[in-house]
Formats: sequence, C-alpha cells, structure tokens
Amino acid sequence: MTGKKVRHIDGSGLRRRAEERLGENAGTAPPPGTIEDQLRLLHELQVHQIELEMQNAELSQARDEVETALEKYTDLYDFAPVGYFTLDRDGTIRAANLTGSSLLGVERSRLIGRRFGHFVADEARPAFAAFHEKAFTSPTKEACEVELRNEANSALFVQIEGVAAASGQECRIALIDVTGRKRAEEALRQGKEAAEVLRLAKEVAEAADRAKSQFLANMSHELRTPMAGVLGMLDIALGGPLEAEQREFIQTARHSAGSLVRILNDILELTRIEAGMLSIEEKPFSLRECVASVVDIFIAEARRKRLDLVLSMAGNVPKTVVGDQLRLRQVLTNLVGNAVKFTERGRVELTVASSLIPSAREVTFTVADTGIGIPDDKKPLIFRPFSQVDESHSRRYGGTGLGLVISKEIVERMGGMIVFDCEEGGGCSFTVTVPFGETGSAPYPEPGGT
Repeated sequence: MTGKKVRHIDGSGLRRRAEERLGENAGTAPPPGTIEDQLRLLHELQVHQIELEMQNAELSQARDEVETALEKYTDLYDFAPVGYFTLDRDGTIRAANLTGSSLLGVERSRLIGRRFGHFVADEARPAFAAFHEKAFTSPTKEACEVELRNEANSALFVQIEGVAAASGQECRIALIDVTGRKRAEEALRQGKEAAEVLRLAKEVAEAADRAKSQFLANMSHELRTPMAGVLGMLDIALGGPLEAEQREFIQTARHSAGSLVRILNDILELTRIEAGMLSIEEKPFSLRECVASVVDIFIAEARRKRLDLVLSMAGNVPKTVVGDQLRLRQVLTNLVGNAVKFTERGRVELTVASSLIPSAREVTFTVADTGIGIPDDKKPLIFRPFSQVDESHSRRYGGTGLGLVISKEIVERMGGMIVFDCEEGGGCSFTVTVPFGETGSAPYPEPGGT
C-alpha cells in the first residue's frame, strides 16, 4: 500500500468552518429577543447540516484516495516479477498473484483452495515441508530452493522465501524463478565433467602412445642388432665361390633383409618424431654433392628398368648452404626412391631451383615422374602413417607407408613445406621448399644435368 495517509477529520475545526460558512450565507448573527432560543436552535441545526456535508465530502475524497492506492497496490502485487502466495498451516493456497499463477500454469481462480505441495517435485517435498514448518515457527524469514512441476508437468526451479503473517495462521511466500541459473550451473557442471573425462582420456591416449612408441623403438633396436649379423653373413657368403642358383638365393635373402632393415629404420625414425626427439642441425654443406649423391643411389635401378633419371639444377643455386644435409638427403632419397619404384617406363627428374627470401635462401626441389600416379580419392592418405594408396601396390612394390610421413615431418621441422600434384596413370610431382642459410658462396655458373 502507498505511504499516503487518509486525512483525519478535526471536529472542532470542522465546527468553526461550518459556522463561518453559515455566517457568510446569513450575513448577520441571530438577534436577541424572545425568540432567541428558537433562533439559536435553528442556528445549531444549520451549522450541523453544513458540518455533515463537509464531513461527507472529505470522507468521499478519502475513499477515492484509498481506492486509488488499492488499485496501485493490486497492480504491483499482480504484476510483480515474483510469484506471491498466501498459504495456511495445511499448505492450502489462500491467495496468489498473477505471476505466481503463471509460474504454475494455472488460472488464479483455480489455484485457490489447492495444496501448494501438489506442485512440488517428489524428491523436493521433504525440503519444502521443512521450510513450510519453519516459516510458521521462525521469527525471521526462511528460504529454500526446490523443483516444482507446473500444470504441464514441466520442471521449474524456484527460490522460495517465506514469513508467517501476524495472525500466525497464514504465511506469505515469494517464488523467484531460478530455472535459468540452475540450468546454467548444470551445463557448467557437465562441461567440467566432460573436460575432466577428455583430460583423462587424453592422458590415457598419450600414455598408450608413449608405450607404443617405446615398444616400437625397443623392438626396432632389438631386431636391428641380429639383422646386422644376418646382413654381414650374407655379404660374406656372396663374396665366396657360389653356384649360380645359390648366389640367386642368397641375393634374394640379402635384398629381403635389407628391406627389413629399412622398415625397422622407418619405424624407429617415426618413434623419434612422435617423441619430439627429431633434431635439425645447421651446418654448411655442398648442396650439389648432396643432391648428386641421392641420384647416384638410384642410377643402377633406373638403368635396370630402362628409365631416364635426370638431375636439373638452376644456375642461381648456391654451391654451399647452411642446413641439415643428412635430413635433406633422407627426404630426397625417399622421394626419388618412390618415383623410381612406381615408374615402369618413362623418366624421373629431380629439379633444383633457388630464390632469395629475407635473411635466407629458399631452395625448391621437385621430383617428377611418369609413373602410376594417385587416384583423387586416395590423395588424403598420402601423409597418413602406415597408409597405402592401394593394398595391391603394397604387395607388389613393398614399403610401410611411412616414408612420406617422415619426409613431411622433417621438411616442416626444417621450416619448409611439401606439396604434390598427381593424376592416376599420369605420374606424380612432389615439390619440397626449404629455407637454408647462406655461406656467401657463388652460385653455379649454369644449370647442370645428370
């Protein structure tokens, strides 16, 4: 209710003002004489009549003010952002505002006389019962949070505050909708739980990955030691007098053992990369000698397959650069080796070009062939470990599918990039771009070819 008070009617003041008004109307006071008593009585009646009229006017004004205040109070009560209810000791609803009836999804007229506990979720009823009892016995405001079920059985979380009325037979409660906050808290809790599950899963995966890498590294070391003895003995046997058929058998065994050693080396290299143990050196080296040594490795195989193996080097390529010669040779050996392996006729060409970039010399190596190429749907598998473009190729050509994965990691650790362009049946072109430090050496006077 508003703070405006109803005007108090002052009897003496009203009497004085009534007499003044009567005097204004009559103009003179009653004359003395034998009819004095009658005139005085008439005067009193007239004053009293005016007094009653003025009193009635003030009461009418006070009534209007009360009605206006009550209307404002009713609006504030009904449209408050909080649901208000009046409950008796049994929990029966005796009064409710429009917000409260809207929260429960029931018209106000249908709420009166119903038990409020009917709308409390089963698991929250003990908490509400304890709150309701305390509201009648505690001299201070009580509060609790419970889950309600509205008429449509939808969940609603509310904070309830209540206090007993002066009569002690009713309590007035206020409902604050905290559903949004509760759902946000639940989402946050679930998010934290999910994050914790992901963290644990990540730790388990990392531990499993470390165990796998350690196992592969140990197995590679353990297998390479006896394989070195096998290769040594096969080389000794090939150096002695052998019949043609015996030599063919031992050469096949030597080739297979060498392939196994290369596979073990690839696996060991991959475990180093996954463990973050791949190191890159920065030392001056002869770029041409490094590239030429790679080509020399495959000259015999290219001749056997009657392939043209060509090395082309641009004239602006420096003689020496600063970088990791062994890692560069490893990458180029893999790319040229794949090109020769997957090309049955035609040519394989290694092209070297150079350009200046800020504070470094960028060298581009392109290995192009006329081999079997790669289908479009298999291109995403190129840099995936242990992946083959075609399982039949794995059986026919051999290999683990690790070479390109390792090469990509090495090139990126060197600050470069590797891309490819392939067509099925139209050959492949792999391009590696790597920045090297300069030593101030002069470039080659003119392009060379091998």
